[in-house]
Amino acid sequence: SQVLNTLREKEHFKFTTFDDVDDATIAEWTGLSRSQAALTQLHEASVTLIWRDSDERMAQFTARLNELGLQFMQGARFWHVLDASAGKDQAANWIIATYQQSSGKRPTTLGLGDGPNDAPLLEVMDYAVIVKGLNREGVHLHDEDPARVWRTQREGPEGWREGLDHFFSAH
Repeated sequence: SQVLNTLREKEHFKFTTFDDVDDATIAEWTGLSRSQAALTQLHEASVTLIWRDSDERMAQFTARLNELGLQFMQGARFWHVLDASAGKDQAANWIIATYQQSSGKRPTTLGLGDGPNDAPLLEVMDYAVIVKGLNREGVHLHDEDPARVWRTQREGPEGWREGLDHFFSAH
């Protein structure tokens, strides 16, 4: 968060982080209750923000973050800054490896996501559900074999249920 404040002050990038606003504002932006919104302040691995500058400035911001060992990822509704060596895929691979080490077998995995930042996670899963979302960029995977990847017709919780129903009824 300090790095972002320094970049904002010295290079005049325009963005608003969740740390910049109160719980009521976060609740309004996200649809969370105020008590749930308060929990967003407990983040440790990433900073959530709304980009308020041009695409050209975003490219400059991304380059500066990369120089500092950070990455800038688009989620379903917000942007996220996190350590370049961190990500949902690394966390999933760690869980899979830990399970495999303790049980002696690799689990069959299913991941669900609705934003571009979910793509790395979905890439390492055996099966993936891409939930129709609000994001204009969508989610794109290297391997979109229909036997492995299901794109939902519905958004939000209904889309998540649709995706789970698809794979659980097929397997």
